[in-house]
Amino acid sequence: MTGLRRQPPRTLDEAITTVGFEALRNILVAASLRASRADDAASHRLWEHALATALAADELAHLDGLPRGGSVFIAGLLHDTGKLLFHLSDAKAFASLRAAVSRPSRRASRRRTGSRISWVSR
Repeated sequence: MTGLRRQPPRTLDEAITTVGFEALRNILVAASLRASRADDAASHRLWEHALATALAADELAHLDGLPRGGSVFIAGLLHDTGKLLFHLSDAKAFASLRAAVSRPSRRASRRRTGSRISWVSR
């Protein structure tokens, strides 16, 4: 195929040829992950983080000479799948654990950093 496509694809085969198999795979993985989330704030944050990570990984891979939309994009998209599955299976426990992890105690901060300043350990 040469040049720009003048008409939108009319068949599934034409659509796959237009976007390419790898791009289609990435679209399907992204759509599946997006559809698997609950409609709440935590799921929304996890989705936004996954997509941002995938785009950043894809950009870094591209700067290193790799083609866009490859395995690096998928890895970025799926890197926190365990968090999403934990949230979907037990939202209360996920929220509780997330709160505990994101607000370490001052004593724990001092043990890790030797400092009383909690932001040093974040």
